[in-house]
Amino acid sequence: MVASAGGTALALTLTLALALVLPVGGAAAQPWVQRQPKTLVPRAHERIGFAELVELHARKLGAWDRLALVAGAEPIEPSVYLTLLPDRVLVWDDEVLPLARGVPAPAELASCPPLCLPHLRDALSRALFAEAARVRAAGARTPPRILLLADSRLPYRTFLAAAYSAAHASVGGPPDLRLAVRTGSGGSKLGQIGFFLAPTHSVRVAENADPLLLQIAIEDSRYVVRARRSWLPAAESARTPSAVATLIGELKARDTTKTVVFVSAAGAAPLGRVLELVAPVRALFPGITLGGLPRIVGPRE
Repeated sequence: MVASAGGTALALTLTLALALVLPVGGAAAQPWVQRQPKTLVPRAHERIGFAELVELHARKLGAWDRLALVAGAEPIEPSVYLTLLPDRVLVWDDEVLPLARGVPAPAELASCPPLCLPHLRDALSRALFAEAARVRAAGARTPPRILLLADSRLPYRTFLAAAYSAAHASVGGPPDLRLAVRTGSGGSKLGQIGFFLAPTHSVRVAENADPLLLQIAIEDSRYVVRARRSWLPAAESARTPSAVATLIGELKARDTTKTVVFVSAAGAAPLGRVLELVAPVRALFPGITLGGLPRIVGPRE
């Protein structure tokens, strides 16, 4: 988690400061889906596993080939799922918001903060409340996860607004956010990767902290890498995700305890451009935090 980005003091500081939006834990896995889906018609007496249900859901909506391809993703776990398509947003199988080429109407946007979609937030809140009641009745004590299925052609700004809406909708604790991806040989399997959201408030760094504060800014034709280190006093640029991985690999080699990277991109950038960076970067820094670096308050090097 982001709390592990610095030393012991920073760990405590960031654990408290980022608790609003960063994922922790998740619901106990349920082996079979209990809910009757609307987009699917299972044969009589057939039991559908959750991963199978979500894959069929994506294929039914024509979204399967538009999911990002990420090697080494984890197996899907039962979650409340949210689907982002170019023309609409769904919670479970219910449409809650129309989109026009991946963009919501201006009237649908609000600052929660930051930018969010109130109708989506409220629909997710109801779904999470109902799912939390169900898993509690089944003996689980942790809040349900949220799984986002997103068309990689969507504007990054729309994806972020949906993700922050999910964060604000969470009940019983900070959100546990996962992104559905294609993985395995040729992208034949459904998997998931966890991600974090940057806090919208300032983060105070303790006097004895030693944060790396690694940032990657995705620009039109390059990636710009910054870190809070005297031996990386200026920003470095790279043209490809593999070149980024080589550069941050040098940072990792100097301090293997750091795990978090803050990623930012222009709002109009396609989500796929952001996600193509995820696979090589998360192998070194698994704490992918979207939304950019928050304002840091504390001592300077």
